[in-house]
Amino acid sequence: MIDIVLETKALSIGYRSSKGDKVLGESLNLQLRKGKFVGLLGPNGSGKSTLIRSISGLLNPLDGEVFINNISLTKLSRTQKARMISVVLTDKVSSMGLSVFDMVSYGRFPHTNWLGKLTENDIAIVEESLRLVDMEGFANRMLHTLSDGERQRVMIAKALAQKSDIVILDEPTAHLDLINRVEIMKLLQKLAHEQHQAILISTHELDLAMQSTDELWLMTKNKSITVGAPEDLILSHAMQDVFAQSAVDFDHITGMFKMKHAISEQMHFECNQAQIALWTGKALEKIGVALVEDIQNKNKIIYNSDVWHVEIGAKHEQFSNLAALVNFVKAELEKKSLHK
Repeated sequence: MIDIVLETKALSIGYRSSKGDKVLGESLNLQLRKGKFVGLLGPNGSGKSTLIRSISGLLNPLDGEVFINNISLTKLSRTQKARMISVVLTDKVSSMGLSVFDMVSYGRFPHTNWLGKLTENDIAIVEESLRLVDMEGFANRMLHTLSDGERQRVMIAKALAQKSDIVILDEPTAHLDLINRVEIMKLLQKLAHEQHQAILISTHELDLAMQSTDELWLMTKNKSITVGAPEDLILSHAMQDVFAQSAVDFDHITGMFKMKHAISEQMHFECNQAQIALWTGKALEKIGVALVEDIQNKNKIIYNSDVWHVEIGAKHEQFSNLAALVNFVKAELEKKSLHK
């Protein structure tokens, strides 16, 4: 069974103006498959939203073609596109006077007659869409009374009600708190796998995308897109090549972004507990201290029996928490610096 539902061929995206074309991506050959949750990543201004709008038919590409189920997007009517692609943008939707059921039912319009009258089957699909996003008890709630996270679930339900093979979302976790961001990403992953839909999102949530998506489309600095499983893009250093900057680095060992700190001192460190060693190192990095294995170093930190034992010069102290340890080390090193 062929599961490619969206494909681009030699696609170039950007904007046309009287001053000439502004190209954000060129010669893009991409494939989106059923049952896959795909994340589109890239720095600000790299063209993520432009690509989303181009492949969903909301913006004309500069060159190349987009195919939906092997049919060129240019040959599809507006209604045909709406039956094949559901799109959730970041644009605010006027919600005063609308119930949750009303909003989700708009997803059925490509399938209704010109009056927009809902059949029993349409109503059942709306109710099922709400159930899939865990909002079945909210049908009669007014949309403007919902939290941001609840409202985003409603917009996803509206997209599901269209019954399209493809769901495309532009920054679906924008303006949500951490818990809601995690829940929305888990929901989209579940829908892709269980409903066998192709779900593509553009996002700035790099860590969550790496944990939840099956595939990443990584927009690079040379206007191309690198495609691969998150783990492969980490191992190949593609993530670091795109996102590493002077103040931020991507750690391909942990798969996390970290702030770069200027290191001015080193201290010998002994600890046989991995978690304690990790967070001790992170705490001291912030004040410019790197922990190393160097028994010749006169400045030492040794952790045992739930206590940090510290030696700096002639001073010997012990601490039961990292805050006190860091304050002491910082003060002593500042004194040392003043006497140089």
